Amino acid sequence: MGFQTHFYLLVMLGPLALLLLHDVAAWSARWWLGTLVAVAAYFSLAAGALTLPAFVGLAVIQLALGRRAGPREWLGVALHVVLTAILIHDVPRIPEHEPLRAQSAGAFIEALAAVASWPVAAPHWALLSRSVCALLLYAPVLIIAARLLRKRPPISDRHWLLLGLAGGVGLQLAAAAYGRSVNPMQTRYFDIFIVGVVLNAGC
Repeated sequence: MGFQTHFYLLVMLGPLALLLLHDVAAWSARWWLGTLVAVAAYFSLAAGALTLPAFVGLAVIQLALGRRAGPREWLGVALHVVLTAILIHDVPRIPEHEPLRAQSAGAFIEALAAVASWPVAAPHWALLSRSVCALLLYAPVLIIAARLLRKRPPISDRHWLLLGLAGGVGLQLAAAAYGRSVNPMQTRYFDIFIVGVVLNAGC
């Protein structure tokens, strides 16, 4: 359906922003370009507002491990936090969509297990079965993340990009589970979920 183009724009712009940002110094030309692309992801689809938080998480980890350093880097993180707050505050609240949101922690967990275990588990499977499938499906990226944090490679190591993408995918899964808890398994969302499948295949 032509009006679903924004889902494809999000799938392109979100990872592209993380590709531009994951290993570059704050306030450089490429950093500004990555920031612009991340903001553009929001204007393709509201869930694009979660692109910058994925990078903020990655940058904070890199700062904590000494792979980024200095006040310029912290100020860059601060700017991205402010931009994220602005974008999330700008997300329209549509009354007709409120009933679709997760109304309890249990409903959110059920929906999260469903989206994270796609395409292996069927929606009618028990929560435990879907949770095990999700864990197995995302085991490769979890292993890569653990190895990355243990080895603390230089910021030029491309595995940092995998960690940033993992954060982005995780936030998108959580957003779908919360915002569309009643029926998160719609085909237009699969175009977002498949990024996680490809990421784990790569890992």
